[in-house]
Amino acid sequence: MRDSVVIIEAQSKGLEERSLLQKNVDVGYIVYRATNPNLAEGAAIAAKLLYEIHMQHKSISYNNRGLFPSVFFRPKKPKTADEMEKIYQKIIHAHNSPMFCSQFVVYSYQWAATQMGIPSQQIFNIDDKRANPARLAEILQGNPQFSEIGYMIANER
Repeated sequence: MRDSVVIIEAQSKGLEERSLLQKNVDVGYIVYRATNPNLAEGAAIAAKLLYEIHMQHKSISYNNRGLFPSVFFRPKKPKTADEMEKIYQKIIHAHNSPMFCSQFVVYSYQWAATQMGIPSQQIFNIDDKRANPARLAEILQGNPQFSEIGYMIANER
């Protein structure tokens, strides 16, 4: 979430900024918050920065094909800070860097963590490309870096 109402998410057109009070009213969410407020703010800034770069260069497309390996192949270790920085450099230099929804969430948090000097595996011990939505939900449930704060019920905002 960028703020209390707006989220940035990977959709079919790439990254999109959406109001939870307008466009995504019909979607339900389980809401988690990072227990480290600096990490939460850093991930929100990272997502907003990636969104703004995407709006200029259209450099983050939706990765339909990326979902397949994330579901059927075993998880890999997280990327190093250098590997994540290479992806960021590709994005700012307008090279296509496809991401799917939960991959974008994991990348944003891991990249923000590495910028703060926190190893990415302390946040999510998985490669962002292997973090399908179901796996991310499972990881969040047992992750001390996040706390479940509630639900946003579809059509009840």
